[in-house]
Amino acid sequence: MTARYVLTSTCIQTGTMALTVSLRQHLLGKERVRFVDEDGEVYEVEVDWKQGVVRGLLPYYQKRRLAVNETILLHFRGEEVELKATPRGLPRLGQAESREPAQPERREARPAASGKESKEIGDPKPEKRRVRVTPYPKEVLFPNEPPRALEPPGVTEDLRRLGFLLEGGPPWVYKAPLGRRQVLL
Repeated sequence: MTARYVLTSTCIQTGTMALTVSLRQHLLGKERVRFVDEDGEVYEVEVDWKQGVVRGLLPYYQKRRLAVNETILLHFRGEEVELKATPRGLPRLGQAESREPAQPERREARPAASGKESKEIGDPKPEKRRVRVTPYPKEVLFPNEPPRALEPPGVTEDLRRLGFLLEGGPPWVYKAPLGRRQVLL
């Protein structure tokens, strides 16, 4: 059986490996286990069931110079667990076949362009833009948009029927004469 384990910063700093489901199943009831690396070097590790970790892998991590998010393949061989660090930069298992043929086709299909032609085609490098950020918002202007005339609210027609007259633009003021008094809305 083979399992995959992705290293975390805690694993690398403490030299441990969390007990995943596959590790728990294989190491069930054991306190000490032998891990063997690619070169045949043996690591006697302790299984800490209370903490849920395997301790004693720091020399292996240092030897292989492993970093965070790197993958280790665990091959369970009887009483031993074989460690195999996957090299950096290689695609994951199952994706290697699908990615390799696609890349050369893309390179061949792309014509060589220079200067203005590459910008017209859709060069992936966008132009650099400078943005000034301030803590206080300012008015947002859209230079390509024509200025819109302000329209009165939709209730204006209903208020006209009731005798109110629109006095001006924003703020919208409606007046209605009532004898000596006027009503403002």
